[in-house]
Amino acid sequence: MGFRKVVMAGRWSVHLLFVVLIIASLILTSTSVRYVVKGVFIPVAVPAAEEGATVLAGAPVVAFGAAGLSLSALNPAGIKALGWSARPSAGAVAFRVHGSVRAVGVSLRDDPKGAAQIAVLQIKNEGRSSSKVLLALSGSAAADFEEVILLRPDAGSVVLMARLVRVSGELLVKNLRLEWLAERESALWASRGLMLVWGLVLILLARSWAMRARSPAGLLVALIVVLWGVLMPGDVKNGLDRWVCEMFAWQPDDSIGVSWSSLTHGAMFFVLGGILAVVRPDQRGPLLLIDLLFLAVSTEVLQLFVEGRKADVADGAIDFLGALIGIGLVRLVRRVGNQLEYE
Repeated sequence: MGFRKVVMAGRWSVHLLFVVLIIASLILTSTSVRYVVKGVFIPVAVPAAEEGATVLAGAPVVAFGAAGLSLSALNPAGIKALGWSARPSAGAVAFRVHGSVRAVGVSLRDDPKGAAQIAVLQIKNEGRSSSKVLLALSGSAAADFEEVILLRPDAGSVVLMARLVRVSGELLVKNLRLEWLAERESALWASRGLMLVWGLVLILLARSWAMRARSPAGLLVALIVVLWGVLMPGDVKNGLDRWVCEMFAWQPDDSIGVSWSSLTHGAMFFVLGGILAVVRPDQRGPLLLIDLLFLAVSTEVLQLFVEGRKADVADGAIDFLGALIGIGLVRLVRRVGNQLEYE
């Protein structure tokens, strides 16, 4: 068997490993497999929730009933928020929030950042906090939601919020529930083993790229930068997102799943795809694209294990599109250059 056939056989083996690991990761990160419920907090209940609810901002009109909570406001200015604070159960490493929400006549007032929201705030022991929006609605719409969030190791309490952010209208919430989750010991050890295998497979992929590459060091640096960029903790990512948003007047359209974060991911894969096409001119474009497709999907799946991150189909698609454009552009420039040289 020739050298090329050996390399190709190894490459397809790596692809097969990617498929197996992606499936195993999705199974392992499913709530029923990974966690066991340690405690339950029901913020919308009658009448206990009314006693525990706190107006966090503004002066909303609040009503409790058998159907749940109604939060409304006539003035779109500012933020109107109602919150419930709960302390994590012993041994909890994550929490799941789910419920049903309906927005009625929520007016945007030409404010793209305005919405009726369900959000959570993790309060650290030293007083700092980190927030996450679980659901945002505008106009008249309804949705059921469920999300699992990793609990920060230094979180002393979690505040669950219903709020109207720079909008008027009404937000109806029912069946709101927070469950404290502890990781099963078997799932914990399985996760650690899976991370080790993921690392080995990524090393195999990098090795297959670096073999016979014109500049293996530059290629490996680009790959490391991409992995760091897409797998950074949620707090770091959110801080960078806020910094970029403050720098530019134009903002991507979040309603179609495009953000500065996803555009940055796409740009990194564009650069990585271009570098691959430059340093590995002996490799066929479709094979490189298959490699980068697996890498894009894998990095999204790996975010399920990272604090403050989650997998996003739109991000994966943008990553692959960036790689496709990068490889295609390099191949086009090379072809045009060869034609000009031939003439």
